[in-house]
Amino acid sequence: IIKIDPIDPNIENILLIGIDGGDGLNIGHRSDTMCIVSINKTTNTVKLISVMRDIWAYFPNKDAWTKINASYAYGGPGQTVNIVNYNFGLDIQKYVVTDFEGFRGIIDTIGGIPITVTDKEATQIPGLSSGGTYTLNGEQALSYARIRHIDSDFARVLRQRTVLLSIFSTLRGSTRVNQLRVANDSLSFMRSNIDSGEITGSLFALALKVDSSIDQRTIPESGM
Repeated sequence: IIKIDPIDPNIENILLIGIDGGDGLNIGHRSDTMCIVSINKTTNTVKLISVMRDIWAYFPNKDAWTKINASYAYGGPGQTVNIVNYNFGLDIQKYVVTDFEGFRGIIDTIGGIPITVTDKEATQIPGLSSGGTYTLNGEQALSYARIRHIDSDFARVLRQRTVLLSIFSTLRGSTRVNQLRVANDSLSFMRSNIDSGEITGSLFALALKVDSSIDQRTIPESGM
């Protein structure tokens, strides 16, 4: 990761990356999901910003333009962070990566998450045949988060944030003992350059405060 000083010392941006594979390796995979978690340390609040995977971005190390989700295949999480920073003038220095297997594992460790789906969405999720509110297991939640062809990629990234918010909500309603268990068990399903103590400590505590009122955005926004 290219070192960039904080633009605002009170704001820390972290990149969540979901890769389109199940082996946890960098080779050949794309950053199928990119979500910036922007933390305001003064107000102790969070914003979620989804970066659309089909954005045409400039890759300085290749002197070429290509889709931004190819950044992971050209250098793993560090390269993805660098490309996002370069194209959007950001100062990200930390990342968290999970793959398909890790995503399923995190959801199953929690015990499933409640999600309300439409009739169309239900046709894309194993085991469902109609709309409603269900507790989705890891495989079902992954299918829900990857739905794209019934509507658009804008709807897809909104579903991904819906999954994140449901994770936080489910954990918030759990016991402290279970919260600590999930936080520690989930470490085995992700890779990060953030110290494990910070992930299970201050970042996890902040995540538990996040609810549906959080400021959410998508780059680009509709109409841009």
